[in-house]
Amino acid sequence: MTTSDMDGPKGSSADWIAFGDHVVFPTDRILKRDGRTVQIGDKALDLLLALLNAQGEILSKSDLAERVWQRPYIEDATIRVAIGSLRKVLGAPPDGGEYVINVVGRGYSFSSAVPLERWPAHSAEVPSRPPIGLGALGRLPPLLTPVFGRRRDIQAIGDLLATRRFITVVGAGGIGKTTVAISCASLRNAAEDGVCFVDLAPIRDPALVPARIAMALGAEQAAADPGAFLSDRLAHSRLLLLLDNGEHVAGTAASVIEDILNAAPRVTVMVTSREPLGAEGETIYRLNPLSVPQEGYGLSAEQALSYDAIELFVDRVQAGSPDFTLTDALAPTVVDICRRLDGVALAIRLAAGRVPAFGVKGIATLIEDKFRLLSQSARAALPRHQTLEATFDWSFELLTPTEQALLTRIAVFAHFFTLDAVQQVAAHEEEALDLVLVTIGDLVAKSLVVFIEDEDGARYRLLETVRGFALARLGNGEERRATARLHASYVISRCERYQTEKIKSRDRHAAAIARSTLDDARSALQWSVEDADWELASALVRVAGPLLTQLGYAKEVGTWIERLLDVETDLRKRLDLMISLGGALWLSSPEDVTTIKIYGDAYALARDLGDVSAQLRAAWSVIMTSCSARRPREAIDAAAQLTEGFDASTDGEAVNNEGLIRALAGVSRHLLGDYAACERNIRWLLHHYPAESRVIESGPYLYDPRQIGRPFLSWIEWFSGRMSDAAATSSLAIAGSGDNVPSIFNNTIRAAFPVAVGSRRWAAASQYLETLRRLCTDRPDWRAWTNALQDILSIHRDRSTDALARFEEFVTGREPFHGFKRQTWCYVQLLENYMSFGRVESAQSLLNELLTFIEREEGNWWRSHLIALDATLLARYDPRAAFHRYQEAIALAEAEGSLLVALKAALAARAIAVDHAARVEARAIAEAIYQKLIESAPAAGERENRALVRSVLLADRRMQRAVLTAMETDERAVA
Repeated sequence: MTTSDMDGPKGSSADWIAFGDHVVFPTDRILKRDGRTVQIGDKALDLLLALLNAQGEILSKSDLAERVWQRPYIEDATIRVAIGSLRKVLGAPPDGGEYVINVVGRGYSFSSAVPLERWPAHSAEVPSRPPIGLGALGRLPPLLTPVFGRRRDIQAIGDLLATRRFITVVGAGGIGKTTVAISCASLRNAAEDGVCFVDLAPIRDPALVPARIAMALGAEQAAADPGAFLSDRLAHSRLLLLLDNGEHVAGTAASVIEDILNAAPRVTVMVTSREPLGAEGETIYRLNPLSVPQEGYGLSAEQALSYDAIELFVDRVQAGSPDFTLTDALAPTVVDICRRLDGVALAIRLAAGRVPAFGVKGIATLIEDKFRLLSQSARAALPRHQTLEATFDWSFELLTPTEQALLTRIAVFAHFFTLDAVQQVAAHEEEALDLVLVTIGDLVAKSLVVFIEDEDGARYRLLETVRGFALARLGNGEERRATARLHASYVISRCERYQTEKIKSRDRHAAAIARSTLDDARSALQWSVEDADWELASALVRVAGPLLTQLGYAKEVGTWIERLLDVETDLRKRLDLMISLGGALWLSSPEDVTTIKIYGDAYALARDLGDVSAQLRAAWSVIMTSCSARRPREAIDAAAQLTEGFDASTDGEAVNNEGLIRALAGVSRHLLGDYAACERNIRWLLHHYPAESRVIESGPYLYDPRQIGRPFLSWIEWFSGRMSDAAATSSLAIAGSGDNVPSIFNNTIRAAFPVAVGSRRWAAASQYLETLRRLCTDRPDWRAWTNALQDILSIHRDRSTDALARFEEFVTGREPFHGFKRQTWCYVQLLENYMSFGRVESAQSLLNELLTFIEREEGNWWRSHLIALDATLLARYDPRAAFHRYQEAIALAEAEGSLLVALKAALAARAIAVDHAARVEARAIAEAIYQKLIESAPAAGERENRALVRSVLLADRRMQRAVLTAMETDERAVA
């Protein structure tokens, strides 16, 4: 952006322009509506001024690119975002219509129907007053590229300059201090006595600061007394003195500035520096990084371009590749790049400059090696800005040895850290705490450490670019190993505190510790394995595994355990690792057979070692994985074998847990159609398992047994017709999950969401989805599940055919879906919606597969329901056979206690009965079943339950009609 650009495109000469209820002040870059300032982005304001200056003309895409973006080409999406932003800010004219008109195929225009007023009405171009005798060094350098995302900063600094005489713009290297300062100064260049720009970077001797300023002000040679020259030269001036890069000569610069301000009462000084100068009268303005989305998942290209860092990245890519367009598919990747570069303008420019060589996805892959990747030289840039490493070299060389040592050590922290953490990890024993405190404060002042204070307390962090540089300086020698070991010890202490909070049932505290420790735990594990420090790695896996699992990273835990098993020889340690690996696989993988084998091997090893506690853990895990794999008889047999071995001499823990083992095995009886026995076992667990003994991931069991039972109980309540109870139980399962992410995820997809959708409780279903979205932002597989559940909701609630197509692809076209065993409900959803939308051939094909599957499996969980659906499809062409098929479903459902399925089947049978006797029979059966259902007296509210039952019956009837309607349509088509 050039000087004239700061006054608007094409340098609007009006003091103000009014239209409708708006007034725009081009010089001050302010837009007001009804006297109040309106927030408007830089590009939106530039676009408005371009359109106002050409009212009535149609500005083409190339016109806008040249006038607003100062380049020959700009992508359509960028223009659309800017136009959309402008229209949103302006609203509609008082008389209706639009301020900005889109002329299809030609461009955009400011409506000629809107009257404009300007002041002055016919002002001539006023040439800027030349500065007072500036030397070549003192001229304000032009900005050769647009300025992104700094309008508010420029405005705020401008406001400060109006009331303060000495402003220091402080920020990290490469963040854009010089650009912002020049932009601010260019607004004043035509006012008062102009601007004198002084770059202090080339000088190394602080004593040369006065002479450098004097030369910029026109001294032909080094004055004998530069201070006196400055006082005389500036005594009556109204100059803005801009001193760039003052950090390395801070002390002398502060003294010179104080002298100038005392001798020249109308001079204003602005300085850019990586740290405050500490001078009298100094006002500090700290420049933050460009705005970046916290998460790219779900953002469109248009949404991403509303963030400054993304807009800068795209602009710089287009400077080298004019045909580049940010697509919705690329937007999350670009967001990730800019987020990992912390919105630092220089780093983003350098990364964008490498896109023509590596592509956007290539840059995302290589971004970890920041300094080598971002080494592209920009010959026009200052030497310290030509590569990212040079920028940080400049800052690092200005630090004291103590500051350098502390900066490199705290780089081992993966993200946030506290002063206590610094004391444990980065401070050597001989270094007193007060020295660490002082040094951290100095690093914050020098813009190398970021201080944050929010609801989580006072914390610090390094920008990722600073951290990468500091880690490189720490190296891979003994200093790095010593610091990494201290860091690992710190992580272990945090994980142990997490365990303590879990045992105390303080889930919120534990979850907060887990979230704040996650990145450091991963970093410590990575380092210990890479360094082959297996003892340390084993200790870390033992204490960090439960923490990572709570946050949903069980698969990652499994990977670490497998690496340790490759080298571990101690049998007891191997036993613990095997049981932990089984848990990680069970939570993250569909490989039930593999998991059962691992647990079986662990059980055998525990028996050989005489470790009863480990036997219990392994046996319980075999029970749960057998149930998951739809092998209920294996689960029951495993429990029987284990409990038969208990006797008076057996470990007390085993005896005390015999009832628990039998009850857990009994949970699997739902797969055998024995709902009553299953419900008894679950309620025994809920009643007898003491709350104070609830288990955690590192204890004898992977989950609290009550949390295992509740989802099954909610389904039994659902099938039995106690739908209000099912809703309450599934909701309680979610609430009882606390902050355990896998537990929340599994209980949501296994019970809570299906029950909410099945009972047509759309608000509850939406709330469950919101929780999943919040928890699953960095888990692509869980995000896919969340999207699929959203499609299910849209199919039912909104009758969306697009959602049905997406869900069909998710179920039938994705390898990770894992088939019928684990996700029968999803297949049933697809089947029922095929029927509801009249796709009877697709429904029949899928139903045949499902019926074949359940006939060869032990699990009866969906058999009666699927038989009833088969009868519905059969009724299209053979009502008598369908009636008998409904009777088969009714008999099986009643035997199981699945009254809701039996009632739906009886009502459907009555609807398709071909004679009076059959209708009377079906009606009597339906009434009897309904009476049983009502007498079951749901605990959560009888009136609510009746309403839910009616809603489900109506939905089922609509599905049957859709099938019959589809049949009639097919017959007419054949005829």
